[in-house]
Amino acid sequence: MNPLRTTVVMKTDISGSTARFRQLLAADLQALLSEHRDFLARHAAEHDGRIMKGAGDGYWLEFPSVTGAAKAAIAMQESLRLAQLSRGDDRLAIRIVIALGDIAFQDGDFIGDAFALAARVEAVTPPDEIYLTAGARLAITSAEIQTVLVENFAFKGFAEPMPIYRIEQRHRTRAIADTYILFSDLEGFGRMLDAEPSSTTVECILDALDAVTRAMAQEFCGTIRFNVGDSYCVTFAEAAQDGAVRSALLGTPSHNRFQPVRLQPLPRALAGIEVYRLCNGASD
Repeated sequence: MNPLRTTVVMKTDISGSTARFRQLLAADLQALLSEHRDFLARHAAEHDGRIMKGAGDGYWLEFPSVTGAAKAAIAMQESLRLAQLSRGDDRLAIRIVIALGDIAFQDGDFIGDAFALAARVEAVTPPDEIYLTAGARLAITSAEIQTVLVENFAFKGFAEPMPIYRIEQRHRTRAIADTYILFSDLEGFGRMLDAEPSSTTVECILDALDAVTRAMAQEFCGTIRFNVGDSYCVTFAEAAQDGAVRSALLGTPSHNRFQPVRLQPLPRALAGIEVYRLCNGASD
């Protein structure tokens, strides 16, 4: 067996990949995984990291420093988010774990407690998060990377609960200019819930609403930003430049018209934003 060496280990995993990849053809899946590997390798190399081996749709990487690994992880997640601004809930997300420990190469594979612990931590790491083991957290440069305790976890194979930390990421705000924002709400849904309908009825209504909203967003190049119950927020960046999309969304002058809405008092969040209601041409 080769001698042990202290190494910073990173484990990545694509969130929800099983259901997503099941819908892809074999050639498309292979192309996606190859592109993802190149993406990880490129960001790792910027901080002197490299891929050690694959693990399904995830990868094991090594770095010379915990701070470098953390910076690479933050860059990976930020780049992935910015590259998928129009994908909404359908975007690709990854979870990342960083551990520090002694590893060795034996019988054609890497071994060490750092791998075992990182695999356990991965199971409790949410998408878009970066978790650290206690050893990795102690070695990080706190002036550059801020961390916060998640909690102590009892992992199989480890005698005592292990404190696990996450990196506090400072996401940069990105302004999207000239965008139509659509807020929808199902009229009468609250009153219907007050009547205590069956759960099957409620689920059918919400499923149908979700299908209609997603079909509309796909047809007119919209992005579903979030939804709460029967309410949806959808943005249409293309509509501001595309006359055909704008007409399809907002109607033509002969059938529909805008009426300005004057909100009193005007919410501070809407300052500088014009608000209209879309009226049927036959209405007063």
